[in-house]
Amino acid sequence: MNRSCFRCSCLLTISLILVGLVSSPAAGESFVYVNNNGFANAISAFQVNSDGTLTAVPGSPFLTGGSGGLCFDVGSTKTIHPHGGFLYATNYLSGSVSGFSVGKDGSLTPVPGSPFLTSPGGNPVGVASASNANFLFVGRNFFPPGAGIDVYQINSDGSLTLVPGSPFGVAQEAGFDVLFDGRRKNIISDVNDNHVSVFNVTGTGALIPIPGSPFTTPTGNNHKIALGPQGSCLYVAGGGDPRVSAMQVAGDGTLTNAPGSPVVTGQGLVIGAATTQQGNFAYFAGFPSITGFSINNSCQLTPVPGSPFSSGGISPAGVTTEGNGKFLFASNTDTLSVSSFRIAPDGSLTLADTAPLGGSALCPTGLSAFPVIVGP
Repeated sequence: MNRSCFRCSCLLTISLILVGLVSSPAAGESFVYVNNNGFANAISAFQVNSDGTLTAVPGSPFLTGGSGGLCFDVGSTKTIHPHGGFLYATNYLSGSVSGFSVGKDGSLTPVPGSPFLTSPGGNPVGVASASNANFLFVGRNFFPPGAGIDVYQINSDGSLTLVPGSPFGVAQEAGFDVLFDGRRKNIISDVNDNHVSVFNVTGTGALIPIPGSPFTTPTGNNHKIALGPQGSCLYVAGGGDPRVSAMQVAGDGTLTNAPGSPVVTGQGLVIGAATTQQGNFAYFAGFPSITGFSINNSCQLTPVPGSPFSSGGISPAGVTTEGNGKFLFASNTDTLSVSSFRIAPDGSLTLADTAPLGGSALCPTGLSAFPVIVGP
C-alpha cells in the first residue's frame, strides 16, 4: 500500500462534477472522467462501451491548467450532479477550479477564463452544483473546524463568477466534501472529524446554516458523503474509522443516526461513497476493496452477495455510478488506473475492465460519470 496516498487515514476530495445541458454527449453514449491529481493536473476521459469496457477518449488526458499534486492526505472522491454538459475539477495546490464543456464524443474543451481562483486561502476539494445548474459549490479545505464553501455563479458559457460573501460556513464544520440536496435545496458538507453541516441555499447563492447544524456522526474521520433513496438517507465514509455513518434526513434537512449505524465495512480505510441513482444500493471504497450494500426504507445497510469486491487495482479510493444503474467505476490510487464493474440486479459487482490513466497521475481518486438522471 502506498502510504504517500493513504497516510494518517485522511484521504481528501479533489473532485469532478458534470453540470448544465450544453453540448452534452450524444444520446446513448456513456463516459467516465477521472481527476488525475497531478502537479500538472489533467482529466483522463474514457468512453464506456456496452459491456463496460473502457476506451480512452481521443485527446485524453485533458490539462486543467492547475495543479493537484498534494498526495499526503489528499486524493479525491467523486461528486456527481444530475446534469451533463459542463465538467468542473478542483486543483488543490493552485487553489483553483477548472471548467470544461463536454463534447458529443466525450472530449473536453476549457470554458472561457478557466481555471478560476477560489477566495483567498482556499485549497479546493469537494464540488457540487445546484439542480438548475446556476450555482457551483466548492469546499475550500478539509481541516476542522472547516475553511468553508465558495459559491460561484455558473454563467451561460460555463465560466464562473464568485458570489459575494464567499466563503460561507467558515469554522462551521464545512469545506471538505460538498453535496447538493435537490429535494430540500440544501448543501451538505463535512470535514475530517465527526460532524456534518447542512446549509440552506438562498436565491443569491448565499448559504445559511439550518437549525441544529452541524450534526454529530458516530464516525470520527469523515470523508466522502452520498445521498440515498429520494434524499432520505445520507451515508458518510468514516476514513480511518473504517465504518459508515447512516443518517436519516428529515424534511427540513435535520440529520439523525439511523438504526444500526455506524455500519462495519471490514475495510482498513473507508474513503469513497456512492449510491446508485435509483437509490437501491450503496458502495464504499478505500483499502483494500469495495463493499456493497442494499438500502432499506430506514436507511439501514445490508451487505450484497459477494461483498467485498476486489477493485481490479490497488487502493480504490473513489467510486461513482452512472445514471442507468448498470455500472460502477472505481479509481485505484496506488496503481493509477480506473476500473469498471457491471452491477447485477442483486447489487453484486463483476469486474468489466481496468484501464491505466494517462499523463502524470498522482493519487487519482475523483471521478464522475455520464449519463446522469435529471431529478431531485
